[in-house]
Amino acid sequence: MENKIKNYIENFFTKLEINIKFFNIENKEKNLYFVKIESDDSSLLIWTHWKTIESLQRILSMCINNISENKIKLKLEINNYSKTSEDRLFLKVDHSIISLKNNGWEYELWNLSPYERKKVHNYVIKNYDNIWSKSRWSWENRKIFLLLKNKKEQHRTKSKLTIDINWDSI
Repeated sequence: MENKIKNYIENFFTKLEINIKFFNIENKEKNLYFVKIESDDSSLLIWTHWKTIESLQRILSMCINNISENKIKLKLEINNYSKTSEDRLFLKVDHSIISLKNNGWEYELWNLSPYERKKVHNYVIKNYDNIWSKSRWSWENRKIFLLLKNKKEQHRTKSKLTIDINWDSI
């Protein structure tokens, strides 16, 4: 099956005239394949906020499912973009926390996707004992705020779990 998927993906990008420098495919779980691609045309493949990667994943999965006996899911990784974007997100959060500590008791973060908000909440809980993250919203406008904890809050909220819900699905 890996060879079928590999051939299909290579033909797909060849027909799109996208130069692929490196291409690897791994079957990590049953019917889940990780496809790693390195290309000079990464800006075309990634686009804004991963829109093209998500679309390519969906299109390729659907096409490969047509030639496969089992339902297959693909995960595309282009030029290590998801790893570097996560690193950039956490770096921005770290800089925001430094600003929070220097300038006040509350700091508003930029607009993030639900997935990114969840990552930020988990990152803050894991790495900062004296910082608290909180989501606030007015329906479609949802933001994260970072706040300094006082000593009572540090003790009371140490094991508190923060859940971020995407209200569009309710």
